Amino acid sequence: MSDDCVLIVEDDHHLARAWSLRLKAAGLRTQVAPDAYHARRLARSEPFRVIVLDLKIPAGDGFQLHEELLDLQPDPFEVIYVTGSDCPDLADRASKLGAHSVFRKPLDMDAFLAAVHECVATGKRAAV
Repeated sequence: MSDDCVLIVEDDHHLARAWSLRLKAAGLRTQVAPDAYHARRLARSEPFRVIVLDLKIPAGDGFQLHEELLDLQPDPFEVIYVTGSDCPDLADRASKLGAHSVFRKPLDMDAFLAAVHECVATGKRAAV
């Protein structure tokens, strides 16, 4: 897939589909993984420019998956975290992993779309 493909890792099927539809309407291609296992499989098979990553997902933890994806994805990518969690050290942990941004659910869709487009434009690899 081209560099503008976005991987959405979200276990809530309705949210993942809604986000995917909005990103497609904005001209981006998407793939959806309902859990860490499927995210790893997709990451092994194709590059993604942006990975939208829920923190609490089946078969893994968002932070752990982020670290694994840094090893699986040879090309630069950005991570945008989405969460319904009130984890007190969320911003610090995300920043240490090099995440582009963190959004709380429910998403401010305009801000979310702007962040994804910014990531597509820069395409830098998250730093550990």
